This record gives sequence, structure tokens and C-alpha cells, in this order.
Amino acid sequence: MALKRFFSLEKRFKKNPALKQEYVNFMREYIKLGHMKEVNEKPKTKVYYLPNYAVIKEDSTTTTLRVVFDASAKTTSGQSLNSIMMTGPTLQKDLFILLLQWRMFKIVFTADIEKMYRQILIHHDDRDLQRILWRNDQKKPIKEYKLNTITYGTVSAPYLAIKTLFKLAEDERINYPLASETLNEKFYVDDCLGGANTIKECKQVQEELIQLLRKGGFNLRKWASNEPEMLTNIQIKDIEPGLEMQFNNDQAIKILGIKWCPKLDQFEFKINTTSFSSKYTKRAILSDAGKLFDPFGWLSPVTIKAKIMIQKLWMLGISWDTKIPPNLQTQWEEFKLRLPAVQKITMKRWTPHSENSLIELHGFADASEAGYAAVVYTKVINAEKVTISLVASKTKVAPIKQVLLARLELCAAVLLIKLINYIQKNKKITYSKVIAWSDSKIVLNWLRQYPNRWTTFVANRVSYVQDTFKGQFRFVPGKDNPADIPSRGVYGDNLISNTLWWHGPNWLIKDE
Repeated sequence: MALKRFFSLEKRFKKNPALKQEYVNFMREYIKLGHMKEVNEKPKTKVYYLPNYAVIKEDSTTTTLRVVFDASAKTTSGQSLNSIMMTGPTLQKDLFILLLQWRMFKIVFTADIEKMYRQILIHHDDRDLQRILWRNDQKKPIKEYKLNTITYGTVSAPYLAIKTLFKLAEDERINYPLASETLNEKFYVDDCLGGANTIKECKQVQEELIQLLRKGGFNLRKWASNEPEMLTNIQIKDIEPGLEMQFNNDQAIKILGIKWCPKLDQFEFKINTTSFSSKYTKRAILSDAGKLFDPFGWLSPVTIKAKIMIQKLWMLGISWDTKIPPNLQTQWEEFKLRLPAVQKITMKRWTPHSENSLIELHGFADASEAGYAAVVYTKVINAEKVTISLVASKTKVAPIKQVLLARLELCAAVLLIKLINYIQKNKKITYSKVIAWSDSKIVLNWLRQYPNRWTTFVANRVSYVQDTFKGQFRFVPGKDNPADIPSRGVYGDNLISNTLWWHGPNWLIKDE
């Protein structure tokens, strides 16, 4: 099986010499660094041969080609290495909570661990389960190698790598207390999102972190920060490529899939519609909609239009590759045409606050016949000013089976409470008030009564809200409800200057 896959790879090399050269360079580095070793002896234990293939990542600033080892390929026994290997529990931090905490620091930095998996050796007894077939030249005989380190493509790799970092943090906690906390709480696999509220403290965290990771043989690279002083002691080769002179340019970098401009300390949005398909089929549209990465729902008023389109195609009952009707083609074309306008939108990363600030959480819920939505803001009250910041939003398309609008409004209220409860999982922030707003007086009346007064549909949802939400529910007029925007959907260019969406109703900034 592995041999057939290797011959197939060599055929691809013939058609693409540039790919072959990059592949060969990658494998040479693997051998040079001691991450794989040629073997001639017969194994004493079970053996597994890993097929490998190339993954091209055009937007990577370091390695555009990565060789991935396919541990899920089945052998003649009907099993693969992954099918018999224990995965281990999920250890990586919640991406949502990690970014939420990062927005609360005044001074921030990002970095990642260079070749993290490949800095961690696996036991000698297990290396024969990581054998590969390789040759640089088709005229030479195929040789066998075994991989010495944790291998990208095996199901246990994330657990083993993160557990190694946790163990390092545990062993060195006494010597590096700040760095140990950062390693445990502010890493998403190999990506670090660190920060503090003063430059002095932030530099201390940075210096400790570099020293702590060196204890484990790890090197931090691709450094970026919103503060120039944070990069003064970092070697140029370890600064994020393109940011060596970062405070003379407005270049944005990608952190966990989100664009961030360190100099201006703001989030930006990159929509590459050139990668969208020119076909008008259910398969193509579903694929294009999946490219809209928006984990916080900041663009949910736009992305819900794509969700509604997919639901319409589903209701038509057409096959995956059948051309969609002309009227829906026109709608999708307009959506794509107006989508790139969101690239003009910027959002401040930092939620300005101090130790004496009061932080309130305000959530809004609304529904229409097309869908329902929830959106949450923070209100930070300082002595000198009040700041409203968009935190997150969630949307759902209305069910195909018709549901009364009041019931959809109740579903929106449940969605809002789930979002608020999720945000409150971030124990680093204490909220002085948590207020949920709805423009449905029927829903507010349902929520004030005992659930057993209502039908099962209403009772179940009322019970959930009453049992899990400890804040207040209040009425907001429909025209002041920002959740109305994503419940119906808007085109990209309509969202740019929509102050209701980005800052909430104008009275929210005022004293209660």
C-alpha cells in the first residue's frame, strides 16, 4: 500500500518538478535534523509504513510545503496505525475563550514554537511503527527510514505534544511562574497569545517564556507585538516575516485564522473571493460558504445570507452538481460581488479597561422568518469614558417547518443565554452586571412565569433560561435591537458603517 502510494507520488513529481524540489528539500531537512533515520535492520516488533503527501499552504510565512504522513491508510490487515492508537483527551484550550482573554490585555504578543512536534522524541520501541519509504532520485533504490519524533498525521500527536508542554510547565513552575501560567493557559497547540497590562510585566512574561521553552529544547519564532519595545531583544530571524520593520508598515498577520495588524492593534477581514468557484451548484456554494471563517460571528449579518441560501438549495431537493435556478444564481452572484467590501472593516482588539473599571455584559436577541440571532457587547465604565465593544454573535437559520415568530424569538433568547454562558466561562473577567435584551414582550412574559404553565416547546426553553441565567431580561424596542440585523442578513457593503451593529444602540453608552 505504501509502495503504491509512493510510486503515485513520483508520477506527480514528473509533472511538477518544482513540487519535487520542495519535497526533497523538506525530507533532506528531516534527515539533517535527525528527525528521521535510515534503517537497514529487520524490525523486532510490528511495523507500519506511513504513506506521505504534500500539503501546500500559500499564505504561510515560513514553510509553504508541509509533508503530511498518512497514519489513517489501511494495511492488508484492514487496520491503520491511527485505528489502533489511543488518541488521548483533548488538551488544547478553547479558541474562543483564548481570544476573548487576549482582547483584555493592553500589551500583547504572539509567537509560535518552531517545529513543535519534531522537537519531541518518541520511544525507540515505537519508531518502527513510523517507517516510511523514500528516495530523492527515481534511478536510485527505495530506502526505508523511521521517524524519530512525534509525527503530524498520527491521532495522538496533538495530545502528546501539548502534554509535553504541560509537563515542562509543571517541572519549571517554581523557576518560571509567569511563563508556566502562560504555557498552560495562553497556548493553542504551538501558537502563543500572551499579554499583560504593562510593558514591564509583558517583557517579564516574554523573557521567562523564552527561557522556560529552551529548557525543553523549544524555540519561539514569528514574534509580533503591538508594542515596539517587545521586539527589541528578539533576533530578526525570529520576528514574523514582513514585520521586521513592522512599525513602518500596516501589515496584518494571521493569528489562529484571524487577521491582526500589530501596528494599529486592530482586527481586519480578508475575503478571497477569487478562490470561490465559478460554478452555480449546491456543492460549489456549500464549499464557498465554508471559506468564510468567522469564529466570533463579527460578520454574522453577512454570513447568515450564505446559510439562508444553502437552506433554499436544500429545500429545492436538487442534486449536488445540478445547476441552481437563475433567480438563485443572481442572488448568489450579488452576495459574492458585495462580499469583498467587508475588507474595509476594522475592529479594535483591546477592550480598554483598568483595575477600577466596571465591566457589564449586554446581550440582544431577535428573530425573523428567515432566522434568529444573538449578539453580545461589553460595556466598560471607566472614570473618564465608557466603551462599548462587540464581543461575539451567533445565528441560526429558521427551521424549514414553519414555526410561530414568537417561538423563534424564544429560540433566539435561548441562543443568547447559551452565548452569554459561554462567554462567562472566561473566569479571568468579572462582570458587574449581565443583562439580556429582547424586543418580544411575549417571550419576556413567558420567562417571568413558571414553565409548567406553557406547552412543552415553550416550557423546555423557559426552564433552560431560568435554570442557567442569573442576570436580568429586559425589553428593547425593535429599532434599537442590533440582533435584528443578523436575524435578516445584509450584504457586505451594508455592514461597514452600521453603527448599531458595531456599537449597539446609542443609549447603551449612557448612564443607566
